[in-house]
Amino acid sequence: MKIEVNIDKKVLLVIIGIFLIGTGVYAAVNTSLPYHDASQTRLSSGDSVQDYVNKMTSFSPGNVIIAQSSLETSFTSTSYYKIKEIQVAQAGTVNVSFSLTECGSVDGYGRIYLNGVANGTQRSTGSSSYRTFSENINVSAGDKVQLYVRCASSYGAGNARDFKIGISTALPTAVVTYEDQSSWKF
Repeated sequence: MKIEVNIDKKVLLVIIGIFLIGTGVYAAVNTSLPYHDASQTRLSSGDSVQDYVNKMTSFSPGNVIIAQSSLETSFTSTSYYKIKEIQVAQAGTVNVSFSLTECGSVDGYGRIYLNGVANGTQRSTGSSSYRTFSENINVSAGDKVQLYVRCASSYGAGNARDFKIGISTALPTAVVTYEDQSSWKF
């Protein structure tokens, strides 16, 4: 028995497109990021796939370092100025930390700025040994998290180092780029 089916090319492309979209949605729904808390991905009516992706990739503060500038930087200015900057790729809340020393025998000051605007608490130390400060900062995708420093007077030089951004869980470092669809079961 022979069956012959005549399908217009445009109709065939639509059918293939619907199949590919359906399998893509199936793969997206049945794939999760490692260490991902599913409670963060509940969507409301009308949310888009981009809303889902944003919820899956937003940060929460923690000790997993995603960016750092560990180089020691000296400073002498009595006015705040920027010495370090890290640009974040995604939105969320991050833990920002840095280490600071005094300026000679007068206090050294450090403060977290976001896109050139003071955001964190002013921190100070009168110790010649490094003192580490940290706080949680809310960020948007593309924000520049910055460390500004100054000395109480021009008596000596202070030092800052170990400017770090931490989140609660590791981000995936690998992405599936190919999967043989012939073995999928629906």
